[in-house]
Amino acid sequence: MRIFIHYNKDGRILSVARVDHLAENLEHPFMLTDDDESVLQLKPDDPAEKLASHQIHEGYKVDVKKKRLKKKSKRRS
Repeated sequence: MRIFIHYNKDGRILSVARVDHLAENLEHPFMLTDDDESVLQLKPDDPAEKLASHQIHEGYKVDVKKKRLKKKSKRRS
């Protein structure tokens, strides 16, 4: 299983895709991405790989410079 994260220039996750098979001519499963968006593929040993897609979407963002997931900081009310 490969996990792909579609995110914007600010690191906000737009969508998460889990795929078993991907056509050889495709780099990722997202057909259209805007110029200010990118796609990150998680490494097989990434701890987030064990999480459900919605947990990744809700609890993480992408560190755009390091190109890896990082937990969102918790806001205090």
